[in-house]
Order: sequence, then structure tokens, then C-alpha cells
Amino acid sequence: MSTSEALDPVIAAAFDHAGIKARIDNGKAKYYRRMVTLAGDLAGMRFLRDPALLNVFNDAQARIGAAYRLNELFALMRVGKGTARIQAVETLTALVQRQILLRGYVIACPVCRRSRWLYPDAVSEQMRCPACAALNHLPLDATFVYKLNAIYRTGFTQGALSVLLTALYYAERAASFTWGTCVIAEKHGLKTEIDLVCAVDGRLILIECKDKFIYQAEADFAALRDQLARGRMLAREIGAEFVFATAQSLDAVPPSIQAAMNGEMVLTSDVLV
Repeated sequence: MSTSEALDPVIAAAFDHAGIKARIDNGKAKYYRRMVTLAGDLAGMRFLRDPALLNVFNDAQARIGAAYRLNELFALMRVGKGTARIQAVETLTALVQRQILLRGYVIACPVCRRSRWLYPDAVSEQMRCPACAALNHLPLDATFVYKLNAIYRTGFTQGALSVLLTALYYAERAASFTWGTCVIAEKHGLKTEIDLVCAVDGRLILIECKDKFIYQAEADFAALRDQLARGRMLAREIGAEFVFATAQSLDAVPPSIQAAMNGEMVLTSDVLV
């Protein structure tokens, strides 16, 4: 993917017709697209619906690069033995093959105690510690550990889960489908960011996405309510539908946000996952 992604012509035309300048904010969009590229295509992102994998993707430590042994991954995924364990192995193997889940070693220097990640092809019987220059031997109990690819870690921290689940939801229900993420629309100096814009069988849909709600009080939702109001106004200007999507269940959507949607469509994990 290029470093400067262009807005799909079908979507761009709708904004142009309304006299609105629109472009993609490649700062976040590049991670979303690269996540899809690693998976093969958007259809290849169906693993995002796996409840066991969602436990990994939503894990705070996994999102900052923590590495887990296989048995630790099973515990994090909350899978037991038998059929569930076999399915988990197949799923994890597919992610490793796609380099979505990276396999390697975490080796600690016995002299300076610094730990470092090493890919399998970088491991040998004797290795020089880059921190203290001590000559290390490969530990007898060295075993594979696994961590998320940095593209996925960054993408998830920037809200990719709800965006990609929603894009997949519409793509699977359309004969004709194009999409763009992190779209910045500007008119008369007022900028509005739309998380996801989809052209679905001739319909244009603007979607505000939210992975989770971490606010403490209703006052904290003011910015989100304002974003919803601006998104709805923009949708009307270009003749589009407006949707709010979240990776959370309907029960987790705060009442004020449900009220702010004013009867418009809300997609939740009940239908996305």
C-alpha cells in the first residue's frame, strides 16, 4: 500500500457533489489497510469475530507487545481442552503463517538481565548480548513465545476493531462495495472526521465507530455526542445514511449515546461479532 492512500472515486464524488473537500487521514488509515493486507483481504478478517481471539486482541499487555508462551495464550483465550483446543491451534497457526502473530524467543542475558526478542532465524547456540556484550548460551528451556505484529498492536489501539468489523459486516451483505477509513471532510473551515465511509450497492453510509466506552461520567460523552451530531449533519448534506457502530454489546452503549442516535441505526457486537 502506498503511504498516501486516495479516497475511492465513488465516495469522493459524493463529497465533491456537495461542495465538500474530503481526504483520508493516512496516519491511522494506513494501519487499518495494512492489517487487511496481512490477512489477505477484508474477507480474511473474519477471525476478528472469534471470541477467543478477541480476548487476546483486547488484552492490554498484548497490545503493548507482551509475548506469551502457547499455554499462556490458551489461558488468555479461555479455551479448554478437546475440540476447542484443536480449533485454537488451527486458528493460531493461521495467524502465525500470516505474520499477524509473530513467533520467536525472549532471551534474558544472565549477566545484565536484559531481555530481548529474537526471531527463530536469529537464534544460535552462542549469542552476544547487545546490551553488555556478554557471550550467552541458548538456555536449555528456551521455548517459543508469541506476540502480535506491531501493525495490529497499533491498529487496535487506534480503534481498528470496530472499524474493520463494520466494514466486513457491510461487505458480506453487498454485491457492490467500496470503503474508506479515517475520512476528513471539510467545508467552510469546519472539519469532521468520519471513521468509516462505505458505498454499499449504490447507498452511501457514514459510520462513527467506537471500540469501547472508557468514560466515567455522562459529561465525558459530550465530545462523542458532538461528533455524532456533526456526522449526522454531514450525512444529510451528501445524501448518505448515518450509523453508529461499536464492538461492545447494546447494553454497554450509554443511554445518552443511544438517545443521541435518535432512532438511527446502531450496530453492536450482537451483530458484528
